[in-house]
Amino acid sequence: MVGALLAQPRLVVWALFFGPLMAVALWETFHGRPRSMASGISTTIASALLVPVLWMAAREVSLADISGRAWLCFAFLALYFSGTVPLVKSMVRERKTPGFVRLSIGFHAAALGIFLLVGALAGMPWFAILMALLLAVALLRAWWIPHTAARGRAWTARKVGFAEVPLVIVAALLVIATLWPSA
Repeated sequence: MVGALLAQPRLVVWALFFGPLMAVALWETFHGRPRSMASGISTTIASALLVPVLWMAAREVSLADISGRAWLCFAFLALYFSGTVPLVKSMVRERKTPGFVRLSIGFHAAALGIFLLVGALAGMPWFAILMALLLAVALLRAWWIPHTAARGRAWTARKVGFAEVPLVIVAALLVIATLWPSA
């Protein structure tokens, strides 16, 4: 990190983005809640933020010159992976908490809505349509897994994780395909 900052001092601007996100995660950790929704979502957003950071670093451009494709990929990854936090919680740690499944489904619906808005502002290019479709599948999954669990299907944390693998692979391929032509 120090080497990157010495090579490209303009990257220091990202402290404005990562600082608050990491502050949330550290606050939650110091208060004994390292697996809280706030901590999980803030670190997930920070991870997704690496897309525009790497775009900026690789091209040695300013923050204003980061491609809309990179920002759209950031939004997609942040929303998709943030949705896995309440899904997993609804199936593992909070499976007996009333309303948590509805919270997870609502979170996924909001994520899809937000992405559709962001995609519409970007002119809804082909890759944004595919990303929106994957977010719709994730919304369906947020309903389906708890629905089948309520009807007797055993969903361990491991099984929930394995069910996520195909979606994660598709998400990664979408981001790669989106950014590849712009390389």
